[in-house]
Amino acid sequence: MSRGRFELLYSCFSLIDDSNLVPSSHPDYNPTARFEKLIEHVNNKFIYYYKPTQNLTVDESLVCLKNRTRLRQYMPQKHHGRFGVKLWMLCESKTGYCLRMKPYKGKLSPIINEYPMNLLQESSLLGKGYHLITDNFFTSINLAKDLLDSHTYLTGTIRTNRKGLPKTLTSAKLGVDESLYMVNNNLLALAYKEKKSKPPVKFLSTFCDASSGKKKVSDQRDYPQIKICYDSYMGGVDLNDQMLYTYMDERKGRKFYRKVILNIFHRALLNSFILYEQHTKDNPKLSRRAFNYSVINELVKNHLKPPVLPSTSQEVLEKLPEKRDTGFKMDKLKKACETKRRTLESVIAEADGKLGKQEPSLEMLMSLRPKLLRCKDRFLIASDCLIEQLTKADREDEEIEDVDIVQVNIFGRSEGVLQKMEQLLAKPTVDRESIVSGGNEGKSNLHRLPKLELPKFGGEAREWLQFWSAFQSFHDDDSISACVKFQYLQNCMIKGSVSEEIVSSFPN
Repeated sequence: MSRGRFELLYSCFSLIDDSNLVPSSHPDYNPTARFEKLIEHVNNKFIYYYKPTQNLTVDESLVCLKNRTRLRQYMPQKHHGRFGVKLWMLCESKTGYCLRMKPYKGKLSPIINEYPMNLLQESSLLGKGYHLITDNFFTSINLAKDLLDSHTYLTGTIRTNRKGLPKTLTSAKLGVDESLYMVNNNLLALAYKEKKSKPPVKFLSTFCDASSGKKKVSDQRDYPQIKICYDSYMGGVDLNDQMLYTYMDERKGRKFYRKVILNIFHRALLNSFILYEQHTKDNPKLSRRAFNYSVINELVKNHLKPPVLPSTSQEVLEKLPEKRDTGFKMDKLKKACETKRRTLESVIAEADGKLGKQEPSLEMLMSLRPKLLRCKDRFLIASDCLIEQLTKADREDEEIEDVDIVQVNIFGRSEGVLQKMEQLLAKPTVDRESIVSGGNEGKSNLHRLPKLELPKFGGEAREWLQFWSAFQSFHDDDSISACVKFQYLQNCMIKGSVSEEIVSSFPN
């Protein structure tokens, strides 16, 4: 497939009928309507084919784009791209497998604290003993209580200004490696200072206890168990983004929803690779790149035509058919032909208007004639090329005939204007202002030239002396401009002769 054909097909790519969409000014407008059904479909498939482990993560991801849309958000902490459509994602902490995603719609979205509950509930994971890890954007005492009532545990960092946190914890002054625990029923809060240059970090958990341990065997100091749990399992969404953008095909375009759709396709392909790694018996396993190639080959193999083998056992070499132009190239030819036709029509209209005057000047005729010839030649070349390509593409005869009719009509009009110019230029009496150059303003020193009878010359050597003896006196007359002399020289040439071709080759 050529690049032009691919871009043409890609420009028509859409998942729904645009006639069913309401305009953006309508109160029922949904900015995610073009890809909402796709997200719903892949969400159902993600949870259907995978059973996650206990630790899950909720965080935001970004579909990078700068198109105009009310969904666009600015996230300066994202290094891959700071503008785009935000997706709230529920992922497994260990593998980064995406279990569910939901686009952020701004004011049309539910309350921020409801996203973790909604994602778990829509994935049918609520009330099954899972452990959810969140950052301080979501973590709150109310969320922890609601999840615990649904038999789901929570661990995460919490902001100091959250309601319900005791002042003893929020205003604690701690040294390096010092911790402060506070307990309320099943809620465990922690303030821990890891570095001297940073303030204490607050944690909230319904899953961990107040013990401490080492992150690694090589660590020389102990960390609170809540911090170890948070650092180990919080990066599920970040792991998914890291693997996603390793083989991400980002294509420029004016329609933002196409970028979102391609991003969803890549996330589905990444989930397929995670499933392959956990269930395959291949030894060795395919790499991520090899797996992507295998999926592409399986998708396109039924759409590729197999090679046609010769009927006999002997090899038969046949001439390949000429490559036919695609519709994309045909449209470019039609557009170029239409542009040159309009230009030629405007020049013809200009010439008709000036020739309608009583006494058109010779300088005007000499400047307008080559312009008309040039535009006519360009139009004929473009129309001939279009007719040739339409014939090769086996288009309908009516379409070819329409182009031919337009060519004949405009060619006849241009020839008619050129004949009028030839008649005016062939007259022995020409415009006075174009013959005599110079003179003072307000004084009339113009005169009418006598009628000149000059012989014709066709290029024969024996006729040269006779022609030149008659033309030399006219040539040496300084009162006649060089433009007029050249026009007389053209009129003296025999039509179709070699001398006419040589004289016509010089610029007017």
